[in-house]
Amino acid sequence: MFIIARAMEGLPAPSIMNVPRDAIRSLVLKYGVVTLRGFKQDDDFETATERWGDVLQWPKGTFAA
Repeated sequence: MFIIARAMEGLPAPSIMNVPRDAIRSLVLKYGVVTLRGFKQDDDFETATERWGDVLQWPKGTFAA
C-alpha cells in the first residue's frame, strides 16, 4: 500500500522541512510508502530528508527510508 500527501493548493508551496517527522513515520508504518507532492524543493533535499531516516539511492534520485 501507499499514500500520497499533497500540500494545499492555492497557497505558497511549504518546505518539506515543515512536515512533522512523527507524522511521516506514522504514515510509513501504516502504508509502507508515502509520496509527498506539492512541496518546494529545498536547497539540500537529501540533508532535509535525512532527519526522517536513512536516505536510499534509486535510479531517479534519493529519498528517505
